[in-house]
Amino acid sequence: MYKEGVLSMWRGNGISCVKIFPENALRFLIFEFLCQSDVTNISSYDLVNKLASGGLTGITIQSLMYPVELTKIRVMTAQGSVGILSMVREISRENGKRFGISNFYKGLSPALIGVLPFAGLSLGLSKAGTDLYSEWNKVGNPGFWPLLSISSAATLVAMGVTYPLQLTKCRMQAFRGPESERPDLRTLFGRFGGKMVSKGFIEGSLPM
Repeated sequence: MYKEGVLSMWRGNGISCVKIFPENALRFLIFEFLCQSDVTNISSYDLVNKLASGGLTGITIQSLMYPVELTKIRVMTAQGSVGILSMVREISRENGKRFGISNFYKGLSPALIGVLPFAGLSLGLSKAGTDLYSEWNKVGNPGFWPLLSISSAATLVAMGVTYPLQLTKCRMQAFRGPESERPDLRTLFGRFGGKMVSKGFIEGSLPM
């Protein structure tokens, strides 16, 4: 930031804005569809079904939007100013490939593992909390502030539980170097877990 100026704090914001619109629209569309269908009707407990709907929604959205997210992370962590198209070309040509589609899915495994509980908890708890609030207060629409409070609490719980996997995913996405030197899940978990109390998995959790 000191070398590149204050504007460097907004690096990657353009692709974030492009990503967030279809991502959130599809997330709520798919989640509501699953909640009203029998696809995730796996338990007699309504909360379990909501958590399952949220988890399946998260996996679907993550799989669809992952190449865009990977490109965003690379742009944000690049040295100097890098354009989106330039970064797409750089990622596609890694490991000697002319255009490697698989390069855009590096780190997908921890992303899917992490998004399952995160989306399940954030969407499921938010939906369950909203329904419970409406039932207790006998209102059809809880209103802005109750919805904001319930959603914020659900997201805070979800992020706190799944942050170690989010950190691992970002480290795998930001890696630049030969594929043979790419750290796997076991290596990263061992590296972070060894200093969990002081830094490790908790490192960077407050900005998230």
